Amino acid sequence: MKIIAMYLPQYHRVKENDEWWGEGYTDWVAVKNAESLFDGHDQPRLPLNANYYDLTDKDSMIWQSKLMHEYGIDGMCIYHYWFKDGRQILEKPAELLLEWKDVDMPFCFSWANETWARTWSGIRTSNHWADKYEQTSSGELVNSNGILLEQEYGSEKEWKDHFKYLQPFFRDERYIKVDGKPLFVIHNVEDISCLRKMIDCWNRLAYEAGFKGMFILGGGCRQEMTNVLDGQIYRYPRRALARIKKDKINGINVVEGQNAWDSLLEEPQEYNTIPYFMGFSGYDDTPRRGGKGTVITRVSPDRYERNIYELLKKNSRHGANFTFINAWNEWGEGMYLEPDEIDKYQYLQAIKNAKDQFESEECQFDKTLQVLGGKYTNLSILNKRTEANLRVLDRWLNLSEEGVNVGKNIADKYGDVVAVYGFGVLGRHLVRCLKSANVRIEYVVEKNVTVKNKYPILDDITVYSDYSVIPKTETIIVTAPFSFGEIKYNLEKLGRIGNIVSISEVLSEITNG
Repeated sequence: MKIIAMYLPQYHRVKENDEWWGEGYTDWVAVKNAESLFDGHDQPRLPLNANYYDLTDKDSMIWQSKLMHEYGIDGMCIYHYWFKDGRQILEKPAELLLEWKDVDMPFCFSWANETWARTWSGIRTSNHWADKYEQTSSGELVNSNGILLEQEYGSEKEWKDHFKYLQPFFRDERYIKVDGKPLFVIHNVEDISCLRKMIDCWNRLAYEAGFKGMFILGGGCRQEMTNVLDGQIYRYPRRALARIKKDKINGINVVEGQNAWDSLLEEPQEYNTIPYFMGFSGYDDTPRRGGKGTVITRVSPDRYERNIYELLKKNSRHGANFTFINAWNEWGEGMYLEPDEIDKYQYLQAIKNAKDQFESEECQFDKTLQVLGGKYTNLSILNKRTEANLRVLDRWLNLSEEGVNVGKNIADKYGDVVAVYGFGVLGRHLVRCLKSANVRIEYVVEKNVTVKNKYPILDDITVYSDYSVIPKTETIIVTAPFSFGEIKYNLEKLGRIGNIVSISEVLSEITNG
């Protein structure tokens, strides 16, 4: 289990911040000007030793990289801003990190795909960034609708331009990958109507660039989007703020910290894709939003250690290979792990202690597996494959229980002749299902050459153990949902297949159809 902290690249001067929020604005301005707004409100929170760093200074990143390694943080998930027509902001720290190869900071990107706007714009999903400073901004209204930077997704040209920008980062040895796939987080997928096409395009480009595709996690997912992603991030503390009771103190929304953590640790257990539960280091956005802000009170370091330990276990149980922490340095929202004048290094130490305990117990479990099984198994990969197969089987059973003839639906959609890739559990069910609907199976692709002898149902079907020699066909259904991206790419290179579809996609279309 790797721990990755969300990372804000805002701590350097840019002309847009000067225009919108006032000359020289960064989050440090908001942090320094924060006020205590009710009894017991711990503001202002000041970085230890007045370390108001600038992220264009290499020494700042060297300090951060040493600190993260010392306290068990495995990487930084850097917020990435890419707007309409490829407009960027706050990109300089990541670009400098790419140049500074000697800074030992493993990293990935989280595309913060929200429009930036004034609070009065009325845009529901926009990022307002620094409400408290709107009235004092030296730059008056940027335009009449209050939009500062507009988020649009374009079409294939724009997707290719975006990937072209990201590719040098993906090639960096420090960029975090999963089985050869660059890890990329999309902050909010809910409003991306072109999500499937965009991700298909990026996967194709990633294969062409020599990767094994992309590993994409998304937040804010609607159910029908989850089969497009490799996993869903449950973003906390945002979900807690939407789900639990808030008290009002001097007009400020206040949430008891452990209640927010309990909401996270008790999150319901039904998922359509692998869930990644995001922990948090605290929350207090009053430095940016003043009297309109919200505060989640901090739990004690000891309690925080226990919460992180339980979170690591929960993510592991669900097959997640990362635990994200919100955040490393979001000082303007009170979400930071960097040392401050009050708590020093206590919360960093809590994370290290929790991780050490979790890894010790996981190590003992692995040793037990070796004794029992004689061979070490990669549980993370196994769990993900199993989760993917179970989701397909669950959807299939639901359709059967509703009286839906899956085989007939496939025939109606793809015709009465198809090929099948994979003859594992899902493949065997699919072959039987298709035969019962009088769909002719042109051939089966299965690397295990002995299946022909074991399963009489294959007696009248040609089986190929080498996919590279398969003949031309109109449609092939892939029954390995976890590996679909890689399989699709390899089949597309043959140039002999019309439709290459995942069994997961087929069942989803029938369900929504």
